[in-house]
Amino acid sequence: MKYHYYLHLILFCITSTSCDNRSYESKLISAWSNRTIVFPSNRVYTRYGKDTIQLTDQLEGTKILVYVNSSNCMSCKLNLGKWKEFHKEIQDSIQQEVPILFHISSESVKSIRRMLIENDCDFMVCIDSNDSINKLNKFPNNPRHSVFLLNEKNSVLLIGNPIHNDILKHLYIEQMRKQLLISKLQ
Repeated sequence: MKYHYYLHLILFCITSTSCDNRSYESKLISAWSNRTIVFPSNRVYTRYGKDTIQLTDQLEGTKILVYVNSSNCMSCKLNLGKWKEFHKEIQDSIQQEVPILFHISSESVKSIRRMLIENDCDFMVCIDSNDSINKLNKFPNNPRHSVFLLNEKNSVLLIGNPIHNDILKHLYIEQMRKQLLISKLQ
């Protein structure tokens, strides 16, 4: 776990520009490492914003949680094209499906659905008009820190947005490989 923490710290030191920012990043990593994410019991996942998905055992394994607050440009924040590329890279690298769960806090359900359909988004999306998941977990305000790699117990393994940072992207993939190996050994 120390190795994991130091990799995170190095990553943020590389990408950060000021000492204050590095200190904030370090505190953020400490606060969120191994923290368990609590999911609302009434969550509903859809594909394309309309086809309801039955929750299956696959959600009990390693997964990526992307929390998006719709306070600004939603399509800018989601970057669905980059997420599709990253998802393909994950599948090519580890040869296993790792669910990417989008929790979108928005009262504009119709516009979110339209955007998902227009972008041919088949990820699992929970449109959360009450912002329930954020109320339960109190996510960081910075969108760069609202993406989490979770293990089978929903504990945070990594925090940060891998689609904007190649080093973090590789850390995510490497951690997913480790989790896959651990689950095969159990």
